[in-house]
Amino acid sequence: MIRDHPQGADLLAEARHTLSEGVLPGLTAEARYKLLMALRAMDLAERELRSDSELQNKLKQRLSQLVASGNTVQDRFSVLSKSIRDGAFDASEELHEFLLLVTALKLKESDISKVSEQLMDKLKQLP
Repeated sequence: MIRDHPQGADLLAEARHTLSEGVLPGLTAEARYKLLMALRAMDLAERELRSDSELQNKLKQRLSQLVASGNTVQDRFSVLSKSIRDGAFDASEELHEFLLLVTALKLKESDISKVSEQLMDKLKQLP
């Protein structure tokens, strides 16, 4: 369904633009620094809102395949961390691939220029 009203990411983008163009130029150095930090936070929040929830769900599914115990994603990552420390995943190609994809997803949200074309292709082809 096409929305009649802007989404949260669109509102954040407009607020960032307004602050950057209308407020930032007239600020003192200290106030400018603080506003730049807030603008960066808004940028990250906007990227997170625009992130691919289908891709996140596919990675959660992969995590469930790697680690069966744990009720939440956070619990499963904790179990995974302990298992890695205990040596349960030594030389595991499946774990290596999963961690690469999780890292690529996080980089895609924060700085897409850091994600190689090869990793972007792997994200797109994730079953």
